[in-house]
Amino acid sequence: MSSSKNKFKLDEFEKEIEKHAEEFVPIPPKTRKKIEKIIKKAKKTRNVNLRMADYVLEELKLKASLEAIPYQSYINSILHRYVTGQLVDRSRVIELLTIKKALEEKDLS
Repeated sequence: MSSSKNKFKLDEFEKEIEKHAEEFVPIPPKTRKKIEKIIKKAKKTRNVNLRMADYVLEELKLKASLEAIPYQSYINSILHRYVTGQLVDRSRVIELLTIKKALEEKDLS
């Protein structure tokens, strides 16, 4: 596909994909079904009821509004980051950075 015919401006990543499009090798149908099943399962959601303190919910709603997203989506994103190991404890990060800085200063002296 010629990029001159393309009405959209491609970024570098997209240009790289287009450059190698001829090398595309279709996956076997069995593998495709497995991938589609994983994607379908990942998109599936359930309703959950839970109790929490009013002040916690109000704080979550406030923070969600600052992010301009619904509070339920905000809570879901927090839980997703937690289970995938992407949610970090700010105090722990500060502690580690302090230790790193102290070690670097020790090496410099």
